[in-house]
Amino acid sequence: MRSTLGGFFLFIKAVFMNNTKPPYTKPPLTYAQQIALLQNRGLVIDNIQRAEKYLNQISYYRLSAYALPYQHTKDVFNPNTTFNNILDLYLFDRELRIIIFDAIERIEVAIRAQIIYQLAHKYGSHWQDYPTVFNAPIVTGTGYTIDVFAETQKIISDNRTAKNPEVFIKHY
Repeated sequence: MRSTLGGFFLFIKAVFMNNTKPPYTKPPLTYAQQIALLQNRGLVIDNIQRAEKYLNQISYYRLSAYALPYQHTKDVFNPNTTFNNILDLYLFDRELRIIIFDAIERIEVAIRAQIIYQLAHKYGSHWQDYPTVFNAPIVTGTGYTIDVFAETQKIISDNRTAKNPEVFIKHY
């Protein structure tokens, strides 16, 4: 992730600091132009202001992915496809993502609670401070060392000195 962001920021710096233009020739479109483009491609938009509001909040690019199921031919909407069809699909996906992440978070917390409970009862209340509780470090085929004990201790140590430490670690 860092290398991707780093590359992106180097690209932006090269574009803006060196006054060079990126290799793309498509000009940016205003919201009105985006709506006109969608309409020219056959999309039915009943409420232009509402469509502009959502393009402003979500972006043309993000919504365009949700438009793909409504195009048998690239850049041509199936007959009677509306902006609301695309928006409804986007909103469904958003709500589904929220429900799934909520469920994943509950499962994660429950699993962590059981791991902590079981380890504390087997090794004592400060099990995380004993390297013998953890598997020995391993080196992967690519030369990367996985040391769960050291990583756990680093998280605790980093949070002790962090500007805004996790409340439970600060209490610990």
